Amino acid sequence: MIKFKITSEIRIMDYNNVIQALVSLTKRYSLIKRYSNTLEREKSFHALSITDREFNSDDVKKLIMRESLIEHVGHLPILATYLHPIIQEESDLNIDLGKVLIMLAYHDIGELELGDELEFSKSKEKQEAEVIAGLKMIHPLHREYYSEFFDGQSIEAKFALSIDKIAPSIQELTIPQSIPLRSEVLGYDINDLKDRQKYYEWNKFLSGLYTEVISQMEEIIDKP
Repeated sequence: MIKFKITSEIRIMDYNNVIQALVSLTKRYSLIKRYSNTLEREKSFHALSITDREFNSDDVKKLIMRESLIEHVGHLPILATYLHPIIQEESDLNIDLGKVLIMLAYHDIGELELGDELEFSKSKEKQEAEVIAGLKMIHPLHREYYSEFFDGQSIEAKFALSIDKIAPSIQELTIPQSIPLRSEVLGYDINDLKDRQKYYEWNKFLSGLYTEVISQMEEIIDKP
């Protein structure tokens, strides 16, 4: 664990150290191969056997470049658990990590019924439908955490939202050579990512960390 001195000024090097640590953790978790498989991986495997002409189609590229929901949800507690003590020390906040982890475990459960859609093109109606679908699947004991996450007002909800929004960018920084192609095929640009900055305004450290993450991604996307 990287040690941080509590100061009024957070250095850019601190952000780089945290980003590198998160990227390293994500790479290590990604490189460990398990014998279990997922439907998404199985479909991707069969897609590799088609002709080069078909392989270059946007539909196939989207299929291969998308993670499964369990991979996304499994990535989040790694980031949250790593960042939690840093945020606690830097800002003297009392964040209930257990509550945060419950929120992260359930937050996308509505996609089991309605499927995933890129955040930048998702309508308000689709988001509301996902929340309603999720509430129907969650045990009543945990519904308050689920609703609290989407309300986004508590300190735990803000931290959970921050983790959810930064995770895809950390994942992409593990394979930077794919970032320009993913941006093109999936239909987002750096301004879409910058719009997520609003999720970090509640905490100085996370705001600076996200700014540095996006700066690194922008440099890769804009590189000739």
